[in-house]
Amino acid sequence: MTDQLSSIITNATVRKVVYSIIVIIGLAIAACAAGFAAIGAVLPQWFVFTAAAFGVIAGSGGAGLALANTPARATSTFVPVGPGDLPEEGQTDGTAGPA
Repeated sequence: MTDQLSSIITNATVRKVVYSIIVIIGLAIAACAAGFAAIGAVLPQWFVFTAAAFGVIAGSGGAGLALANTPARATSTFVPVGPGDLPEEGQTDGTAGPA
């Protein structure tokens, strides 16, 4: 069974651009909020709506995109090491096991 969500954005470069756009929009909204607060202005209704909608869309959309493009199972590079595989104390020649 194939996961249909994994084909949303398969190109890593495109995903990077999408995430960058989300970050830039979020920074712009935060900067506007800081600007309104700095001048003591009341936040306009359209801005409050935009900030709230962006938070929901970016949070769920970004998380969904990340989940859809992350492997379901982590790959491991763990290599078991036995007692004879480790260098002896003081051994610096790069070989393993008893000298």
